[in-house]
Amino acid sequence: MAGYYDKSSENNPNWKGGISLVRSADEILLLDDSAIEDIYRRFTNLWTKDEEYECWLWTGGVFKKNGRAKLVLGTNLLASRVSYVLYKGSTNEMCVLHTCDNVLCVNPDHLWLGTNADNSADMVAKGRSAPQHGTLNPQALLTEEIVAIIKQRLRNGERQNKIAAEVGVSKSTINMIALGKRWSHVK
Repeated sequence: MAGYYDKSSENNPNWKGGISLVRSADEILLLDDSAIEDIYRRFTNLWTKDEEYECWLWTGGVFKKNGRAKLVLGTNLLASRVSYVLYKGSTNEMCVLHTCDNVLCVNPDHLWLGTNADNSADMVAKGRSAPQHGTLNPQALLTEEIVAIIKQRLRNGERQNKIAAEVGVSKSTINMIALGKRWSHVK
């Protein structure tokens, strides 16, 4: 990555101390001190302190998909990752997790590093992982009633291809139902 943040780029009128080249929060650490200070100033102007919970509530932009805080540098970055890097150092490409479970919190004291497995275990331990079976799953294409009919047709020996074509789903979906890997709560 040598030369990636080459000072010769200063002749470019769009160059902002290398900030426009940042593609991950950890890359902030590769910038010169003045660029890091600029990011720090921008960052600190985009949160307010919640006195009750001591969260630093993000007032900047958020991702439409999941409502998580974002800071725009060279690309859209999770503000919690930027906070971790600015105050604690490299994330080593690990997940940045919240002790407070507030996705808008950027208080580095509320942030810790973990793996995807740690993130999932934390979610389960805190009761945020209610299973979304059947029609409770927003991506469900079938209903419990239709799956019950599919299972009856499978018990009657009908071919999976025929059922799939008539119901309007893939054969693999019907196969997963037949194997009990999907919709297992339906009899």
